[in-house]
Amino acid sequence: MTLHDIHWLLIILSVLDVLTTVYALRNRSNVSEGNPIMAALMGKLGVTPALVLLKVVGLGALFYLMPYEGNEEGYWVAVAVMVAIVLNNFYVIRKTAK
Repeated sequence: MTLHDIHWLLIILSVLDVLTTVYALRNRSNVSEGNPIMAALMGKLGVTPALVLLKVVGLGALFYLMPYEGNEEGYWVAVAVMVAIVLNNFYVIRKTAK
C-alpha cells in the first residue's frame, strides 16, 4: 500500500469518526463526549466544527511532520487507532439504541 493510499484510508476513517460521533451525540440522549478537552472545544465551537478542526489539524500534522519512509509502522498504528475509534462509535450507537 502506498503513502497516498494510507492517507486516503486515514481521511476516510476520520470522516467516519466525525459522522458517527455527530450522529451519536445528536441522536442518543445518554451519550456524551468522553474527552474533556474535546467536550470543552465542542462547547465553544459546536460539535461538528470542533471535530472537523481536530481531524484537519491532526491529519495535517501527521501527513506533514511524519515522513512515510521508515515510519510505515507509525502510519499503521494511526490506522489501527482510527479503526478502533470508529468501531467504538458504532458500538456506542448500537448499545444506546432505543
